[in-house]
Amino acid sequence: MTPRPHSARLRRRCIAGCWAALLIGWHCHVLAEEQWDWQAELGGSWQQVTEHDDEGQRLVEETGPAASVRGSASRNLAGWRFAAGAGYSSADLNYSGQTQFGAPLETNTEWRGWHLESTLEKRLHVPLGLSLGAALTWQERRRQIGSTTSVMGLKEHYKTGWLELRGAIEPTGFASVSARAGCAFASDVRVMLGTDFDPADVSVKDHCRASLESELRIRRWNGGLLFLKPYAGWERYPETESVRLRAAGNGVGRLYLPETEMLSYGITLGIRRL
Repeated sequence: MTPRPHSARLRRRCIAGCWAALLIGWHCHVLAEEQWDWQAELGGSWQQVTEHDDEGQRLVEETGPAASVRGSASRNLAGWRFAAGAGYSSADLNYSGQTQFGAPLETNTEWRGWHLESTLEKRLHVPLGLSLGAALTWQERRRQIGSTTSVMGLKEHYKTGWLELRGAIEPTGFASVSARAGCAFASDVRVMLGTDFDPADVSVKDHCRASLESELRIRRWNGGLLFLKPYAGWERYPETESVRLRAAGNGVGRLYLPETEMLSYGITLGIRRL
């Protein structure tokens, strides 16, 4: 197993420190004020994960439904909005393609993940209710490719820190449109090929993601506001450098992760405290 570079460990510690500082700052503001806002969301989406080789040819495609749940709390102070939240997602996808060793494979894939996020936003006094902000996120996802009678399964554990910029407009009192664009500044994957091979750690180069969503406020309900959020998201992981694959400490080959593109389209139903 190839040890992780010292710089990667340092970057992850910096991420955790920055996120903790934002969260502590937000929490202090909440404690200093009697009133705060919260919201909860339940979502469903269609996911597509595609892997390509270095010539752009498709290796694998995974498609299927996904579900998510998210919650957050926030406080508006002097025109600034501080928020902290968390979420969990789950997807069961159909896997069609081949393994890294070229063997054809038709099976299923499970994705499970969670994230923690801190956000800082500023509403500007301009037409259309423009607001700008930034978000710091720590995300972990686990991918499990099911085994078959001829091919063993594969597990991957992704850890990624994200720094994103966000912009939103509110043309009417019952609808808004927002967009996010961000880059990962610390990312690695632990790959586990059954029980015959040692776990392998693969560093992922910095990469990007983006999303677009629209919030439609439906009605007041039980002291809160119900809303719908149609959204679309895109994410891309570049091909990684290969690392030594080992079995019982002995080198048996090389392993890498191909270029991976993720698309999602869905809608969430949520409620916000008024």
